[in-house]
Amino acid sequence: MNRRHTILLVDDEATNLQLLRGILGDEYDLVFARSGASALELAAAFPQPDLILLDIMLPDLDGYGVCQRLKAEARTSAIPVIFVTVRTSEADETRGLDLGAVDYLTKPVNGPIVRARVRTHLALRQAQRELERRNAELKEAALQREVVDQILRHDLKSPLNAIVAAPEILLHELQLSSHQEKLLRMVAESGYLLLEQINRTLDLYKMERGNYVYEPVAVDLVELLEGIRLEIVDALRQRCLRFEVRMGERVLERAGEQRFMVAGDSLLLRAMLSNLIRNAVEAASVEGVVEVSLERLSPWNVIGICNPGEVAAEIRDRFFDKFSTFGKKRGTGLGTYSARLIALTLGGAIRLDLSRPGWTRVETVLPMHDLDRVVARGAVGVKE
Repeated sequence: MNRRHTILLVDDEATNLQLLRGILGDEYDLVFARSGASALELAAAFPQPDLILLDIMLPDLDGYGVCQRLKAEARTSAIPVIFVTVRTSEADETRGLDLGAVDYLTKPVNGPIVRARVRTHLALRQAQRELERRNAELKEAALQREVVDQILRHDLKSPLNAIVAAPEILLHELQLSSHQEKLLRMVAESGYLLLEQINRTLDLYKMERGNYVYEPVAVDLVELLEGIRLEIVDALRQRCLRFEVRMGERVLERAGEQRFMVAGDSLLLRAMLSNLIRNAVEAASVEGVVEVSLERLSPWNVIGICNPGEVAAEIRDRFFDKFSTFGKKRGTGLGTYSARLIALTLGGAIRLDLSRPGWTRVETVLPMHDLDRVVARGAVGVKE
């Protein structure tokens, strides 16, 4: 059951207090004060009133002074104040509102108007409290994420570095069988994979907060895509899929055959394209082709990733939303979301294109003009 709101009525005339009691008493809990000093005391008491109806003409401290002190104290500053007074001049009303009052009623009061104004300002106060509560929750969540960031950065990465380093030492110092070497390399590769996932999580968090430091370098997408192709060979084989990289009408047959240089962050580009390509492989119809096209359409470099099969209608409108996934038992819903964040961080954009019947195309554009500045300073992200 919801608590009844409490209203503090401040007036030195008993008849005025009785009138307001008759108007509001059935709906609210009422507290009465007949002086400015007692009003300040009751406003600061616990539980505090949800609203104050305040007369201006009081025997000790007038209503203006009471309102000024209420708004100056952190404990009482948020309590809404409505002036109820015989003073009807525009100057009086302006002064009251300037002091922080939310409304101004003149005597003799009209019952329905008083009730309507009171309900309105109590509803606004309730909404304000809810907003304050949610802001506090967001601040707490942000603090918790800072703690998680610290845990990921220090508590997890340090032991993982040791896990990655130990197999390398053993491989060089011991005479091992091929099976033992395979097991040690599996441990090292798993460690590197965990480190990469931690770094991606940290980068994603920084991009969400807008404080990722982006320093573009020149990156060869053809070489980068060849590395991704080698990582997904087993997945392609299992689904009887081919993987093609196209530049215009030409299909590149081997790595190093041609370059496609862009300005970007090599780690972010690899993460973005790897996520999108793996998604395409998982979603593709069997015995088809997953195609990556590279084009220069000034002022953009355009990267298109196509696979046979259309994105389910249920997910099209939220394809790039956080935690959005469909039909994947182990899907996190972060792949396309992080791809969108990365594209934005790199100064580009990303979109879903379903204009070709029976196919899905995810198109990413990156600005061409950045490459000239990067090349001028000799920043290269992928080895020659």
